[in-house]
Amino acid sequence: MSVGLILAACGSSKGSSNSSNDKTLKVAALEGGYGADVWKKVAKDFESANPGVKVQLTIDKKLESVISPQMKANDYPDVVHLATGRPDGLTETMIKGKNMEDLSSVMNMKIPGESQTVKDVLRPGFDGTLATEPYGDGKTYMMPMFYAPTGLFYNKTLLKDNGWTVPKTWDEMLALGQKAKAKNISLFTYPTRGIWTV
Repeated sequence: MSVGLILAACGSSKGSSNSSNDKTLKVAALEGGYGADVWKKVAKDFESANPGVKVQLTIDKKLESVISPQMKANDYPDVVHLATGRPDGLTETMIKGKNMEDLSSVMNMKIPGESQTVKDVLRPGFDGTLATEPYGDGKTYMMPMFYAPTGLFYNKTLLKDNGWTVPKTWDEMLALGQKAKAKNISLFTYPTRGIWTV
């Protein structure tokens, strides 16, 4: 299952002010599959719901390359949308350096336009883990951002051509794995950087 995380950086910028009444919220977001427009819409909606707050967006497909030099110059975003497990490891570096902000209070906030809190809408198991509480201190430092459906897909033709049937139990799955292995066929592949086969 895939979970995107929002990580908040502790830095010197903590919502910089433009004037006595206006505040700027610096948000750095990974440009993912939905593109930059989704973040522009989120920023516009946030500004509408929070008069006097201007959202300054930094959106990039290679976000780490853009914000890392700024962070080294002590210019941190207030909020960073970036998952763990990325090649540059910025999120892991932030965790290791204890540069994360406690977001626990967000869990009890009401969702704008709804009667539920953030915690109310999270599926069981998506908080209270090392993915959201990396220091094991019971505080939330990273927020689940989305849920993605997962499942297994199979090649019907491959099964038919080899006289195999779709397994219905794990024992049948393991047996099919052995049959596939005997024919030098990988039973599973994982589409990521390179191809992992099992």
